[in-house]
Amino acid sequence: MSVFGLKHSVYGGKIVTIHERIKHRREELGISATEAARMIGISRATLYRYEKADISKIPSELLDKISEIYNISLNELMGHAYKSDDDVFMNAMLNEVRYLSKDAKNQLLAMARFLNGKEKKK
Repeated sequence: MSVFGLKHSVYGGKIVTIHERIKHRREELGISATEAARMIGISRATLYRYEKADISKIPSELLDKISEIYNISLNELMGHAYKSDDDVFMNAMLNEVRYLSKDAKNQLLAMARFLNGKEKKK
């Protein structure tokens, strides 16, 4: 099982850890710790320990679940800043297509290639 340790990034002008981002996002969404813990599948005490960095290494499987429940990309949760609108768009697309079937992904790719061909002809 892979785990991620402390990651720091700038958030709102101050350096924060992934733990602080998890708490901030939960509060931003108005989700109680009890409800968030239930949705994630951990105890409220464990969630608090993650948010306070009492547990410094969060299993990657939990980070995936948290990012999905909190409707935030794993990159953003980890503190990776976006450099352009294209990066934000690509991240949103990745979040949307990650659970599509292989056939649906192929259809989406074919559509993107079709649209790209139309744009080049303009």
